[in-house]
Amino acid sequence: MAEVGARVRDPGERTRHGRHAVNATDGPRARSSWLSALAAGLMVGLVVTATSVSIATLIFGPVVPGELAHGIRLALLGAGATTLVALLVGKLPGVVAQVQGAPAAILATLAVTTAGTVPDGADPIARFATVVALVATTSLAVGTTFVLLGTLRLGRLVRYLPYPVIGGFVAGTGWLLVVGGASVAGGIGDAAAAVADASILGRWERWLPAVGLGALLTFGGTGRRRHPLAFPALLTGAIAVFFGAMAASGATPESWRAAGLLLDVPAGTGRPLGALGPDLLEHVHWPSWWLHLPGVATVVLVATMGLSFNTAGLEVALRRRVRLDPELRAAGFGNLAASAFGALPAYHSMSSQLLSLRIGGGHASTTVTAVAVLAAALLAGPTWITWVPAPIVGGVLVSLGFALLREWVIDAIAMLSRLEYGIVLLILGVIAVAGLLPGVLVGLVLAVLLFVVSYSRVDAVKHVLTGSAVRSRMRWDAQERRALDATGDARLVLQLQGYLFFGIAYALLDRLEKQLATNRTDEVVVDFRQVTGADATALASLDALRREATNRGVRLVFAEVPPALARAFARRGVVATGDGAFAFAATLDAALEAAERRALTAAAAAFDPLEALSERLEALADDDLELQDLAAHLERLQVPAGQRIATDDGHGADAVYVVASGQVTTWLDLGDRTPLRLETFRGGNLVGDVGFYRGDASATSWVAADEPTTLYRLTRARLADLTAADPALAASFHRLAARQLARRTAHLTRLVEALQR
Repeated sequence: MAEVGARVRDPGERTRHGRHAVNATDGPRARSSWLSALAAGLMVGLVVTATSVSIATLIFGPVVPGELAHGIRLALLGAGATTLVALLVGKLPGVVAQVQGAPAAILATLAVTTAGTVPDGADPIARFATVVALVATTSLAVGTTFVLLGTLRLGRLVRYLPYPVIGGFVAGTGWLLVVGGASVAGGIGDAAAAVADASILGRWERWLPAVGLGALLTFGGTGRRRHPLAFPALLTGAIAVFFGAMAASGATPESWRAAGLLLDVPAGTGRPLGALGPDLLEHVHWPSWWLHLPGVATVVLVATMGLSFNTAGLEVALRRRVRLDPELRAAGFGNLAASAFGALPAYHSMSSQLLSLRIGGGHASTTVTAVAVLAAALLAGPTWITWVPAPIVGGVLVSLGFALLREWVIDAIAMLSRLEYGIVLLILGVIAVAGLLPGVLVGLVLAVLLFVVSYSRVDAVKHVLTGSAVRSRMRWDAQERRALDATGDARLVLQLQGYLFFGIAYALLDRLEKQLATNRTDEVVVDFRQVTGADATALASLDALRREATNRGVRLVFAEVPPALARAFARRGVVATGDGAFAFAATLDAALEAAERRALTAAAAAFDPLEALSERLEALADDDLELQDLAAHLERLQVPAGQRIATDDGHGADAVYVVASGQVTTWLDLGDRTPLRLETFRGGNLVGDVGFYRGDASATSWVAADEPTTLYRLTRARLADLTAADPALAASFHRLAARQLARRTAHLTRLVEALQR
């Protein structure tokens, strides 16, 4: 579906002399003149014409051979209309669209099965009319899908499909093209039936040359370092050899046409080409059309993937970004125009476009010339088709199939894992043995399973932390900190991430149950801050976790649950309990602070008031007796609840504060959002020490008292005087500040170590 070529310089890229570059760095040095542009357009037009004839023969030949000429014209019209519209609407230089092999292989299968359900007693034209109606519907669906995806800028969604599943589809269509090409060369209408009963093997002298030509065109004319003229040259040479053999054998065109070596168009055919009207639609067998309509979705999917792949391949070849959405819109409008005539769906051809760029520099005249060649073939009537060699048509189809099989069966070995490569082969095998629709079904099932298996490997639990590693932003005094350290392992914090769905729900529940069973746990806080959503199975698992925690006597808190998820919990009856065994918290910090307060309340009986007082004063330790003298240099402040400090009084970062009693909080201004709490300090802590030592303060943060608070302030000027008068006393203050900074650093170190586990 996509070929990766060598670098082609962007025709819009200017040289150092200001002129547009017109030539590939690895291609022939053709000048960007009108002559080279016309030559490129002629060559591209002939290649697209040959491909269109081959694909139309595959689709319409088995249905009603007498209408093959009209089917070929519909293929030419689809390629020409889409190319012309893409030139006017798209952004790529030298754009060339053509009927592609992968969707055509699916359409060929749909055409045969659709024609097979038309009653035998129906008008002979009914089968052809029904197939044309199905083709027109397919072009309409492809065009509508392309336009919608391009307009809504959803082209990137195509690339979210699992790569090996896409590869299986493409490889399967490659097999269908190979079998279809062999059947065309062998003169067998229904390729699937021919393979099933091995009747095609008896005509090896007919299809073997086509397979050989297909291999030559694929591996000789479409290699990775191919010359841009290799494919046309090989194709021209094969045609020359064919007619040379006919002349050497003394056979006549009529005899070879009767033998099936030349395409046969019965006399009297040549239906006028026009928009779909009542003259054709009245013959459509609508029940057969309706029965096979779901198969159109497969064509749309494969066409969308094909255009995406070709665009990605052009990005590699051009070494610049190619926007998919504008090209989707361009190809979409072209297919909508083609659908009005019942023409085949088409989209950008990477190989033809690179040929256009390399020879003609990607000028608009190249595309116009290619469209003119298609128009000439379209208007020439059915006579010229009788001179088209069937083995050549079959060989082109086989080469298209071989190209897809090479990409996804041979080249994919180095790109895919064993499991992924096995999926490609499995889908290919199902399509080859059971047909396209079973292969599509198996592919869709495998896509779901592959997604589940792959996404289940993503751990929903980002971090498992204990209360010893993660704390609230409340700065407790020394005795309280020791109590929290002693009970930290009994508080468990689980930080979840991503979307919680059925593939990871059980693993999450199993992990938490093992954690509760192997470690003493009094409280579990589940942080939902990085959770994007959850399905019903995940919600049920979390509900089961709630019941398990209740049965074990463990308090469970869900913190920062997204609103949509909170509503889903409420619908399931997951609400906070009155006894506090299960609760919701607005933030993780609030949940941690509440858990720490409960732990301190439980440990309050063991607190020594005298020890707490001595630690708050930081003055009763034998080595710090001089801190009692520091009080004479501190300015005592009484701050009411709600009043700001450290900014309102004009000192800012020029002062540090000792909290004697009460509580203060540092806040960060977030603009239009609610201010963020950075730290909360109680007695025995320094406030503003970081800014004090750095010599600056954040303009977006402030400190405010949460309750009536007693503070002692030491300004930078007083500390300078103290350092000059009593260096030992000043050093005592610095040791006090260093201890607090060291505690913060030690806590951050423990947290980082816990996050790295």
